[in-house]
Amino acid sequence: MVAPYSLNENVFKKTLQYQSNATVKSVLNDFEYFQQFDKEQEKKCLTWGMICGAGVVLAVAGILLCFNEQTSFGIPVIVVGAVVAIAAGINYQINKRLDLENKRYELASGVLQLLKTDMAEDSTINVALDFNPHNHKAKFVRSGKVGYWNAKFYLDKWLEIQGRFVDGTKFSLTFIEKQQDRHRTKRSASGKTKHKYKTKNASEVIVSLKIKNKRYPHLESLINDLNKSVQLPPWVELKSVVTDGDALTIRSVTKNSWGSKDKDGVNWVALKFLSLYKLLNDAKVK
Repeated sequence: MVAPYSLNENVFKKTLQYQSNATVKSVLNDFEYFQQFDKEQEKKCLTWGMICGAGVVLAVAGILLCFNEQTSFGIPVIVVGAVVAIAAGINYQINKRLDLENKRYELASGVLQLLKTDMAEDSTINVALDFNPHNHKAKFVRSGKVGYWNAKFYLDKWLEIQGRFVDGTKFSLTFIEKQQDRHRTKRSASGKTKHKYKTKNASEVIVSLKIKNKRYPHLESLINDLNKSVQLPPWVELKSVVTDGDALTIRSVTKNSWGSKDKDGVNWVALKFLSLYKLLNDAKVK
């Protein structure tokens, strides 16, 4: 049984987008819904896939009957098999679209579990989570060339979280996926035309804290040190650490596929927050 969902389920199924400004407990309950909802779609995909396969087998059996001059039996079998395969195929595609990418809700849930330890129990958090593919048409940026490749560029801000810690510090977290869908046509020595396709991805995480500058007079002088000493997983590269007005922001990027135990996205986020708070602690008025 799917856990209760705090918003409109039909709207979510249509858009595959989630946006809520609620308590952490409420949002985590919604993420439990996503997990159970996803499992149901996976089961339905498996079922409809098997039924589609059975329909194809039935249609092939009908064709063989026709070859053996048993058309009176073969044609109805072909029709039934084709109808079953087509109907099952349509239902499979419907459920496949609703088959959510596990690591998105797992990452979001893990991050909220991490953040809530430093948040007031009744405080609210603003969360936007997008389950649409990274190369969804709404995320298209431009077309261009990369060497010999024709490429389509996509930018997907698929997770955004804003909230406030117990000490009053406001924070924001953004996960961005940059995707290139590449293709090229090449003619071989024998004259055959070959079409090649390749996908390139880069994941970026942006963590920002809003601070009171007068509480941290030594902040600017310590930024360069943080660029050298910031703690990040070995598969992640530091992009920048900057202050802009009252905002302190750290950006990091990876071209590695994350989500496994040795490339844990929650640990990636945790290290960024720890690095920022270490910097603020060192920059305080003594």
